[in-house]
Amino acid sequence: MVVLKLKLGATTASGVGSTLYKSYGSELPHPAALNPGPAYAGMTAECLPLIYTMNISSDKPLVDSLFGKVQAGSVLSYQQPIPPSDSVVMHEDAPPLPSVPLEGYHVNPTECSFVPTHQEQLHLSSLSVTLPQSHLIEEATRCQSATPDWHSLRRERVTASHFRE
Repeated sequence: MVVLKLKLGATTASGVGSTLYKSYGSELPHPAALNPGPAYAGMTAECLPLIYTMNISSDKPLVDSLFGKVQAGSVLSYQQPIPPSDSVVMHEDAPPLPSVPLEGYHVNPTECSFVPTHQEQLHLSSLSVTLPQSHLIEEATRCQSATPDWHSLRRERVTASHFRE
């Protein structure tokens, strides 16, 4: 396990600074020191501290997480799962996708009295996308995050993936 400390005075190019605390900078304790069993062997169940009564047992199955095997239902099991692979998994028994747009469906006109100018009308018409065009756009951008250009364009932006950096 690697514990990284905060780099003091480091800020990102976007101006959003890290709010991490100053971490403890020493060696990790030996795993045997984290076992509270022998220290609390003579105590009654009501007097035991919380760490000893957290319902950790060998009865619960282990699941994979970002940090290795953890017990099912623990915080790490659902907050730090293994990241999904970039490959697309095709399910053979999946039902067929519905045809979009639905046949015979249309949006009723509204009571809107907005009359766009010629320039606004050109802009609005440029935003419309047909169904085959949308399929091509989706297929072309499916694995865009694997390219270095995508990362270099997003580096200066405040996005959800690095908001707190």
